[in-house]
Amino acid sequence: MSCLACVLVLVMGVLQSCEAFVLSGAPPPLAGHGLSLSCRGVGARRPVPALRLLPADAQADAGERVFAAHCASCHAGGGNLVEAERSLEKAAIEQYLTGGFSEKAVAYQVSHGKNLMPAFAERLSEAEVAAVAVYVIKSAADKWD
Repeated sequence: MSCLACVLVLVMGVLQSCEAFVLSGAPPPLAGHGLSLSCRGVGARRPVPALRLLPADAQADAGERVFAAHCASCHAGGGNLVEAERSLEKAAIEQYLTGGFSEKAVAYQVSHGKNLMPAFAERLSEAEVAAVAVYVIKSAADKWD
């Protein structure tokens, strides 16, 4: 039934982007109508997410939730439990991250991994990767230095 529900949603134009609902925490359209609707995985992945589905503050909040669920086990408080010098502090990002201190560079690293960090492209949606990149850059600039 979930495939039919996604088709209905797309045909009716109710949902512009499934990922916006995943990030916002809002129930998907038609969820209250007895249809089991899961939009994760709808659409193709791009190598580096370049999207802003939500305003920056809302995206950072969503990114914080993604970070807590998927990143904090190694990067709690902006640190790095595996390689301490490669933390998420601004200076370390500028020094070690290919592409420097930017959301695009963080999104690429999260999606593709590098060295001991695994790739998350198959575990996180584009919107989740974009949101966590916003959160990391904002946190590195504001509170992790």
